[in-house]
Amino acid sequence: MTNDFMTDDFVTHDFIERKLLSLFDGEEWDCQRVLLNAVPEHNQFITANILTILSHCTIHSPALLDAIARAKKSLHHYQKGHHVYHWRFKSGLSLPDNAPYLNALRLMKLDPDADCTAFQALALDDATHLNALIKDLEFYRLDNVRFRLPDFQRTVLPCADGVFLVWFPPRAQCSNQKIEQVDIVVQAHILWLLQRFKRLDCNGRRETIAFLKTVLESDLILENPYAVSPYYPFPLVILYALSRAMVWGNLDALYDQRARLLELASCVSPRNDLERLCLASIGKYWNEASLQTSIRLDSFSKMKTGSFYAATNAHRFFEWLSRSCWTRFEFHSEALQWAMLKWLIE
Repeated sequence: MTNDFMTDDFVTHDFIERKLLSLFDGEEWDCQRVLLNAVPEHNQFITANILTILSHCTIHSPALLDAIARAKKSLHHYQKGHHVYHWRFKSGLSLPDNAPYLNALRLMKLDPDADCTAFQALALDDATHLNALIKDLEFYRLDNVRFRLPDFQRTVLPCADGVFLVWFPPRAQCSNQKIEQVDIVVQAHILWLLQRFKRLDCNGRRETIAFLKTVLESDLILENPYAVSPYYPFPLVILYALSRAMVWGNLDALYDQRARLLELASCVSPRNDLERLCLASIGKYWNEASLQTSIRLDSFSKMKTGSFYAATNAHRFFEWLSRSCWTRFEFHSEALQWAMLKWLIE
């Protein structure tokens, strides 16, 4: 489907596949953790996203098919039982690469989370641990008894009772209104998982669908993206991720939001190559030609990366700092963007 784009002989499927192979280290695709400077690292989520995108593409290179198979195997390095973690394990903890001082202080130790766990099952098309995961999803929901929202979300979000939360902290800690967050991109990925494996009976599904509709019908994604998605605080990335989950995940209960989602997308000017790819992808998902013409293939002879998601510190007293790009880690991947472009020109 290349007719909607300004084409260039330089950017072809073969060229993109060679780029993807050059950015593959034998197990995973490239990722950079950016805060003031860019630090290379391994993480589960970038590779799982690339695998999911490439599963919707025609792969021509046997070498890339082999890389895909290797990447799928590598994802198991992030898994303990039915839980998946963002970073590989060091001394039994999920910790980032190339962060010796932060790791020594355990400042970046992470619990398993719903996003990585759900997306890994989608990337591998694997329902092995689904029943255990469903039990967690049903337990880790906003109830204002075990869990409550941080002030920066509670004061601005519409009613979120019963919706899915982001993290899976140890259950012994889950009492007395423990502060946990919601994120509409994470929730969309969970809904995609439930639809893919026909678990529409999961408690929390209906509340989460209603919550996403309420958010989309507001202007919060444009005016306060951090409040609705603290881990994807970029409007075009949010709208891309929602579109992808709704279309590839067959979330027909949200299809009535098509016009509203396109309206929101048309209000945002992309700032970098990633956001241009997001905008064009939204157009392709919803068959909206005017958004698909937002990129020129000849402009991607060199790919400049943008932030796909972020790691923030939403402490109740310092939440305002978390909104700044100077105080949060942002995650870039050139390979992810080439995979997005490959799907766009399928």
